[in-house]
Amino acid sequence: MAPQYTINNNRLTINLEHERLTEVEIILPDQRRIIYGLTNYCLPMEQLTTAHIKELIPVFLQHKRVHDNLLKTTVSDYEKRITQFCNQLTGEHVTADDWLAYYDGLHRRLKPITVRNYYRNLNVFAEWLTQAGHIPNNPLGEITPPKPTANTLPKAISAPDIRKMIGAANCIRDKAILLFFWDSGCRATEAAGMVWGDIQLKDGTATVIGKGDKSRPVFFCPEITGAVMAAYRETVPHTAGNAVFVGKQGPMTYSGLYQVFARIAERAGIPDSRHNPHAWRHAFGRDTTLSGIPTGVLQKLMGHESIETTKIYLGFTNDNLKDAHRKHSPVSGFDSIGKLIVQS
Repeated sequence: MAPQYTINNNRLTINLEHERLTEVEIILPDQRRIIYGLTNYCLPMEQLTTAHIKELIPVFLQHKRVHDNLLKTTVSDYEKRITQFCNQLTGEHVTADDWLAYYDGLHRRLKPITVRNYYRNLNVFAEWLTQAGHIPNNPLGEITPPKPTANTLPKAISAPDIRKMIGAANCIRDKAILLFFWDSGCRATEAAGMVWGDIQLKDGTATVIGKGDKSRPVFFCPEITGAVMAAYRETVPHTAGNAVFVGKQGPMTYSGLYQVFARIAERAGIPDSRHNPHAWRHAFGRDTTLSGIPTGVLQKLMGHESIETTKIYLGFTNDNLKDAHRKHSPVSGFDSIGKLIVQS
């Protein structure tokens, strides 16, 4: 319910007795702003009802979309994890123990990286509730989440499965999608937002909008991926403003791209889940690393803010290490040394 207000003899009265605020901003007719801090005004933790915290979820999500300019997928992650927390609340009021018990349950049954992701979303929500005056303090504020496991192997599609899926792609569009993802390391949200004006096929370059609404360049092989993309372009409207990847219903969405990968994987007989666009992005990181690309260069190509994220591709399987050793062994090619050892 909106706050009630009255105007009497040029005096504005606003009833805020049912509101939970930490700050009031007044914009005067001459555009000056007056801000009143209400830092000491906050309901005790136990007075936040379960019904009210559920009503606050869409308000929080709107704040993340508008104020923080987050991508739809990031906001969806917040919504999913916060809603899961709220749905398990059984009492009339939400207490600090509810937050801690839920986190403890996550910590007991989930992998550290998953717990860390849940914690990040819930902690931001709790901090927002605190700053908005809905709770007196962040119940998760003193918790240290699990650290990422060092050198965790990327969840990349395997090289044999890459070839199976490319072979199972039964139209030029699907072949173009697979090759573009493998060759560029593009994110699904980035590919879904591309228009033909963003791509220079002969140069093997494209401009995409990445995380934080920042543009970044991606690259691909013009002789192979570019040639397939050019053949696909002739089958669809391709003026500068037309979406690159389209389906029967128009421009493909993030979800639509995932469905394309799932259908091709099913046709190729690949049963596990490592066939989605993100798995192909991981394959780009893995395969370029194995080819010898410097990690700092790969960081820029993949659009990672931190090189720590890119270091995941430094985790190699034993087969990767064996193949690399065969290629780079210091004694390979020295036949005379080998003969000398055998003869001795």
